[in-house]
Amino acid sequence: RIVRHLLLKIKNIRSAIEQSIWLKELARHSNISEPALLTEMADLPSAKSVNEPNEEAVITHERINILAERLLALALAKKETFLPRLQSAITLLPLSYQAVINNPADEKLGMFEMRGAFEFSDMDDDLIQKEFQALLNHLKIESLKNESLALKQEMRLAEEKGEESRLIDLMGKFNERVREINELRHLTTL
Repeated sequence: RIVRHLLLKIKNIRSAIEQSIWLKELARHSNISEPALLTEMADLPSAKSVNEPNEEAVITHERINILAERLLALALAKKETFLPRLQSAITLLPLSYQAVINNPADEKLGMFEMRGAFEFSDMDDDLIQKEFQALLNHLKIESLKNESLALKQEMRLAEEKGEESRLIDLMGKFNERVREINELRHLTTL
């Protein structure tokens, strides 16, 4: 099932060369012959025509979900190093990803493990460390942005109600979030 999911992704790559490269990688990681994978891929519909059943609703790929997926795949590719670090920052992940981490029997966990093996097996350890930290920083930034938006709404309400002391307090919190976001952005670009 995981292999079929990856084959569907590979099938929808426009470049035949890239398809061939990813097909070889999938054959290597899954221990399934390339011709068998190619035959299976030919039988799959394109992603645009696939309707996923409601029980397996596709998670919207907003920025935070893309970050969470990549971070989870990386953590599972290098479990000893990164899984404990990810678990300590689990609240930064959307609830659906927290559920995957907290349930080792979840089928999606296997998909993320295979994706991690696929994407990070040939990457240098130093680069993987930097990638993990950058992804974690980006998740923190997204979380802080959400907090900032909520604070903006509270500030608007406090201003409408004429609650000056509350407004000043909220502005201080808002400025703190903005400072934290800027610091994380600076760290992420180094």
